Amino acid sequence: MLKQTLLVAAALALFAHPVAANRHCSKNAWVAFHTSRNGRGQACGQMSITSGKSANDLPTTTAMLALSDCAYSRYGCTGTWENNDHWEFCCNDKPDWKSYYSGSMNIEFNCSDGPYTCYDLKWN
Repeated sequence: MLKQTLLVAAALALFAHPVAANRHCSKNAWVAFHTSRNGRGQACGQMSITSGKSANDLPTTTAMLALSDCAYSRYGCTGTWENNDHWEFCCNDKPDWKSYYSGSMNIEFNCSDGPYTCYDLKWN
């Protein structure tokens, strides 16, 4: 019985994702992004909202700051909201990055203790 319990616990741990949610934030957006290098020292791509509480209220400035800080090592990202559906963005590139990246993360915003919190970054 103990062996079965440990096996089930181990299996559940594989699917559990650490969450560091900020209780001071009232809105969140799960986002997915993909980039490729443009040959001019930048990684450019698209980022879309996949779900979240009031996710469509995520301001572009907050989205780009979070993308830069959380996914691109604070190298700086800029972008624009296009077709009411996704951001087109470019981030300053590091030479040791792969030529193609994709990932996802959660951005919490409208926070009483700061502009945003991001967590659960996953690279694909």
